[in-house]
Amino acid sequence: MEIKGIKGVFVYGDKVLIKCETSGGETSFSIPIINFPYFAYIIQEAKEKIKELNPLPNLKIQDEISLLNIYLTYAIPHKISGDERTFRRKMREIFEFQKNQGFINRVIVVQSILDKLSKPRTYLEIGVERGYTFYQIQAEKKIAVDPEFKIPGGFKNTESEIFFQVTSDEFFEKYAEDFRENPFDVVLVDGLHTFEQSIKDVENALKFLSPRGVIVMHDCLPKNYPSSLKSLEDAVKHPEFDGSWSGDVYKTIIYLRAKRKDLFVAVVDSDHGVGIIRYGEPENMIDIEESEIEQIDFFELMKRKEELLNIKPPDWFKTWIETL
Repeated sequence: MEIKGIKGVFVYGDKVLIKCETSGGETSFSIPIINFPYFAYIIQEAKEKIKELNPLPNLKIQDEISLLNIYLTYAIPHKISGDERTFRRKMREIFEFQKNQGFINRVIVVQSILDKLSKPRTYLEIGVERGYTFYQIQAEKKIAVDPEFKIPGGFKNTESEIFFQVTSDEFFEKYAEDFRENPFDVVLVDGLHTFEQSIKDVENALKFLSPRGVIVMHDCLPKNYPSSLKSLEDAVKHPEFDGSWSGDVYKTIIYLRAKRKDLFVAVVDSDHGVGIIRYGEPENMIDIEESEIEQIDFFELMKRKEELLNIKPPDWFKTWIETL
């Protein structure tokens, strides 16, 4: 069989799929990414992307797709090849890039809080998936929880990083007690994006939170109607779905602001809404029944988001963090 030309090259996790035109027609085959020159190419491509991103002011509204693409092309190939040291260095570069650009997103919020707390610090992340956030965070002890990790190159426990491939319910039921003596300083809740699950994750996390600890919750402010739908299946079916799904996590914020007199709760208006929850006096509370919370849809939320979510501009976080 004679190969007449390459029609396309596609990367899927740690494999490269090559589509070729041959003397016998079109065919395709896959090989490990580290055995293909494209491995070197995508690293160089990512470096150029970072250069291109620097002067763009609109990136301060968080171009999540670009940042995730940089993670997958600039850092992950080193992890797949077993070069852990370079992978960690690249992850730090990605973090520093966001910090230097003045981003206020979940990564910056989590790390900023950890940096204000005394060492040793313990970090729990619920909903790790590909590890984009988890590997950027610096802490003495990090715990990852996900029912199905999708980390290219795999994962392994170390002295400072522990992975639990279980649901968050199972983690809190069976394993969280092991951390009672060293409670969590920051918990990122970014798991299943439903009201029912996110409120359970928050209430469970509160039981194992250190005295100065903070829960950070992602996806508290959906960007549009499809992203606010209760299930991912329904969101994907919507003709205006753009790949973003926050679900109805926002209802957990509303619930806490209505029911918990012992919590400070606010949402930073950035990165699909970054919720901040910690023990302390509420700034204010809202009077609403749980049955009413269930009925609040995206359109009602947009009309009343400042009232319901205690929305804060990104610059507010820079001031608030100094109060920790």
